[in-house]
Amino acid sequence: MRKLLFLLSFFVFGLTSGAWAQTVPTWSGGIGDESLEEMKARQGDFNLKFVFAMKEGDYVADVGVKIVDGAGKVVLEQVSDGPVFMTKLPAGRYDATLTFNGVAQTRKFGLGPRGMRTEQLRWQRSAADGDAMLYIAK
Repeated sequence: MRKLLFLLSFFVFGLTSGAWAQTVPTWSGGIGDESLEEMKARQGDFNLKFVFAMKEGDYVADVGVKIVDGAGKVVLEQVSDGPVFMTKLPAGRYDATLTFNGVAQTRKFGLGPRGMRTEQLRWQRSAADGDAMLYIAK
């Protein structure tokens, strides 16, 4: 009962460092000690986690996340507030498109009834035309 009230309070009053999108529960963040502690405490509520970084190791935020189910229906579309994005989806097959600075990566994956699937995505930085930076999915 206590857990239900806790989860309901997040739904009704919103989250400060994470976010709930559409009817699919999500959390994104991972910047700063408070956000990292919240992520650790909440990750048992989710079954899919994306971690975003540059190939050189720097973590990135503002990654577009679009997930489509096996029937071709968009089930989630939002922008991650930090380098970690978690969601809970029903068991099934999915396609995800993850976009950082205009460069998209795709992942096809399945989710079972239990457990957490983690996908790590990295973008490569390369110099192009002076100071402009181009991000290449790797």
